[in-house]
Amino acid sequence: MCYLGRGENEREITTFCLLLKENLKEAPKSIAIDYKPAWDRGIKHVFPRTLIIRDGFHTVQLINRAIFKDFKAFSKKIFTTPIMETRSLYQAIKSDKWQGNTIKFIPTHDIVIEFKYFHSLLVNLYNIMDLQYFNRELNDITCILRKLNTKYSLSLREELLSRLPTNGLTVKNVKYYKIKIKGALSGVMKVFRRRIELEKKAFTSMRYLLLKRAEKLISGESDVLEQLLKKFLNFKKYRALSLRISDIYHLPPTSLTDSIITGITLWDGAGEALQAAVKTLKKNVREIFNFLRVLPKNSPNALYKKVRTSPEPVMRKIKDVVRTRFGLRTSQQSQLYLEQQLKCQVIIAPAQKTLIAA
Repeated sequence: MCYLGRGENEREITTFCLLLKENLKEAPKSIAIDYKPAWDRGIKHVFPRTLIIRDGFHTVQLINRAIFKDFKAFSKKIFTTPIMETRSLYQAIKSDKWQGNTIKFIPTHDIVIEFKYFHSLLVNLYNIMDLQYFNRELNDITCILRKLNTKYSLSLREELLSRLPTNGLTVKNVKYYKIKIKGALSGVMKVFRRRIELEKKAFTSMRYLLLKRAEKLISGESDVLEQLLKKFLNFKKYRALSLRISDIYHLPPTSLTDSIITGITLWDGAGEALQAAVKTLKKNVREIFNFLRVLPKNSPNALYKKVRTSPEPVMRKIKDVVRTRFGLRTSQQSQLYLEQQLKCQVIIAPAQKTLIAA
């Protein structure tokens, strides 16, 4: 059954169900729908005894979309933010021209805050004119960087020392060394940014593997996924939860119980989107498992297809019909075109021109 209407509010759904009731000999035993409340109210109003089933496609989609939202938020916090802040800090330093003016940009990422501190140290060094004072200040800065003992403080210290003239600093070559000071900080920031961009690329590739079932992973993907999950440990729990919901439509009916959903306990740090999705699943757990009541006996295979609202090829065809409805100015033309494309009877609601493909 395919519903093509102007909206999915309760009034439209009720109109659809009333028209459907007129064209059926008896009320349907079960109807598979998604998680929109308007469908529940409309169906219960017209078919009070019909069994409502939460569509398996949308059940899996609900949890997977929540995981994708948390995935995106995590990526923004860990990768996108430091990349953008490093770029902004570099532009601020460049526009300041090492004059020592206060940089208005305030970073939030720890390493970018560290880079800003490095700049404040090097600005003082860059503006010193006296050679003796310059040498003393350079030694103090290298000592500070060594005491910080972080990856990038030590890298910057090595860059500053490696760029020193072989014959030592003189009044003539100190101005050329000051130019190299800029390059030292810029080089360290570029190394950090490239590393983060590579990590982001690897992390993004995990998105397409995270929700795949083991039997769908092609050669080499399982090894890549395993390595990425070792690096990003928190997403092992996300993958386990996704597979747990997917198992509802892959395991034999005899092994399915409501505890698959009701027994979910979220860990500390789980994203807001995932928390909301799990709350929705627990609220609809009865409707989710209603498909077990309508399955034929001794048919454990292909459970997933039995609780989908419509096959994907048909849905794609319907969307294409709607998108390419050029020249179909009347409802009768639309009716004829849909009947030819979908190979089924199309009923048109006279009042609101709602199309129903049966």
